[in-house]
Amino acid sequence: MPELSDKYQIGPPQLRAVNWKNFPLVTAIILLINLVLYGVTRILGSGSDIHVLLDLGAMFTPRVAEGEYWRLATAVFLHANASHLLLNGLALFMFGRLAEKTFGHMGFAFIYMLSGLYGSMLSFLMHSIAIGVGASGAIFGILGALGSYFLVQRNTPGAKAWFNLAIVVLMAGVSLGYGLITPHIDNWAHLGGLVGGSMLGIVLSPRSDPHTKITENPVKFKYPTITVTRSLVILFLIAVLFIGSLAGVTRLPDNGYTRLFKAQEYIAEGNHGDALIELNKALELERSLSDAYYLRGVILAKQGHISDAISELGYAVRYGQFTNSETRAKAIKLMLELRK
Repeated sequence: MPELSDKYQIGPPQLRAVNWKNFPLVTAIILLINLVLYGVTRILGSGSDIHVLLDLGAMFTPRVAEGEYWRLATAVFLHANASHLLLNGLALFMFGRLAEKTFGHMGFAFIYMLSGLYGSMLSFLMHSIAIGVGASGAIFGILGALGSYFLVQRNTPGAKAWFNLAIVVLMAGVSLGYGLITPHIDNWAHLGGLVGGSMLGIVLSPRSDPHTKITENPVKFKYPTITVTRSLVILFLIAVLFIGSLAGVTRLPDNGYTRLFKAQEYIAEGNHGDALIELNKALELERSLSDAYYLRGVILAKQGHISDAISELGYAVRYGQFTNSETRAKAIKLMLELRK
């Protein structure tokens, strides 16, 4: 009886070893960190709870200006709500795997983190008062790095570089355009990440070789030699982060909104005395801050000064009539309760 060929032999299934070089390990770790931290925000409060996000490391310009520079990095791993996490997670899953296979584990991690830092830094520099969270700046950095890679490889046969570059430019353009017409989106963070990632992509991409035909898609990446010039460029990019942060410290104005947010932090801690001091300073700088009047009314009501509280709430109703309907509605509701 003839023996069966190896093709038809029956035996125990063979386990295939994981090829860690091709597995998007860094992308998976980042997705896991984002998911875990969002779970923590849900346990401690709602995902959009400002005080929970601040405690976990959200980018808050007054605190960064006071020296908490680590917030520029930690904010990249936090998200405001489930849809925010889902959209960024999908984008990271789609483009992160390609970028990690293209630039390698270390190169991708470097691009992701430094792009996120650039996004946070530009947001910090361009906003006098802001709270920022999200991986969008880092994801725009991934798009920028991929675009730079395809640009560098434009003359390599078989790379389809121009087609891929057009897709990246289209994706980045549509995303930036959507941010411009949608409220509560930090376009400066997106732009900072995109520019930072594009610069890093140029530095880390191998040079185009017109004599070598590329047959695989995506292209296997051979890590470039880190020359003196590239080392200096990388050091320059890192230096810009710290110099820009220091510049932001000197330009951050002392305005009513800054004082208002500080007062809200004191209220969350139960420190009503310092909260009133900050609210008074806020109204000295911005007389029409309806939120400041409302919070003063809330504190005075808790302290038993009902008539003074009603007076403050009346100002909140007056100034919130055209600028802050939500605060105005809360002030009216509390006034009616206090008058009963």
